[in-house]
Amino acid sequence: MRIRAAVLASLCTLPMVTAAQQIEEEHVKTVNSMCPIGLEPVEADGGTAEHNGYTVGMCCPGCATEFNSWDESDRDAFVALAIAHREPGTEDHDRPFAPVDDTTPATYPLTTCAHSGTALGSMGDPVVKVYNNREVQFCCESCVPKFEKDVEASLAKLDARIIKDQMPFYPRVDCVVSDEEFDSEADGGSIDFVHNGRLVRLCCKGCKREFDKNPAAFHAKLDNAVIVQQSNDYPFTMCVHSDEELDDSQLIEVHANRLFRFCCKGCVRGFFEQPHETMAKLDAAWKEARAEQGG
Repeated sequence: MRIRAAVLASLCTLPMVTAAQQIEEEHVKTVNSMCPIGLEPVEADGGTAEHNGYTVGMCCPGCATEFNSWDESDRDAFVALAIAHREPGTEDHDRPFAPVDDTTPATYPLTTCAHSGTALGSMGDPVVKVYNNREVQFCCESCVPKFEKDVEASLAKLDARIIKDQMPFYPRVDCVVSDEEFDSEADGGSIDFVHNGRLVRLCCKGCKREFDKNPAAFHAKLDNAVIVQQSNDYPFTMCVHSDEELDDSQLIEVHANRLFRFCCKGCVRGFFEQPHETMAKLDAAWKEARAEQGG
């Protein structure tokens, strides 16, 4: 899916607002708070456009005409980001969880034991450990010393499993830093690695150096790409954690290169406290949906 330059350039930000803009004078509720054309706040007299059942607000007359001239895929992408309160021009006002950094252990990104591969929760509550500032979960206490015989080797094996697990969900076919296509396999292909529990794919060592300078920006860029890629075919119409109805105040999070939609902050916090059950539920739904589509 191609996204216009204004949208693509904004993917480096990590924006969030608390609710869709309410235009008081006309009492029109818009899905966005920032105009897709002017990248300025939506104004009551700026006009609106309709797309897939959503009202898109504008900053001034004339913007709606330009928005409607976009390819449908571009409009789809903008609305998907607006639903997540991440459309171009928004700012990070109230993100409830810590940004990507090196001070908070990354949440464990698999639904299975780091050593045995057994489903987490199948033998009681998972055992949680932290190695090299990484959260690692086990199905039982007996798996811990086996993993710890050689922590570095065990983490390398774990990374290989994470890469394999997240590859089907990865949202880009080009480098997240340079936006360049990956070289052919004969030329070395992509550089695939795990950062904060997440698969990241780059085209070269130079981009790895750029990534390391500001990883949070590129995680945000990947977040937005996940939202755009997975929104249209998302397999749930209810909160993935509680099965409650979703409304305009729904919250959207990205974890392990997967999109999750929640009805409230309580469900988001509950999910991140122990995500494996909800992740397994989502993965099963994606598997079923893709099987029905023959994919």
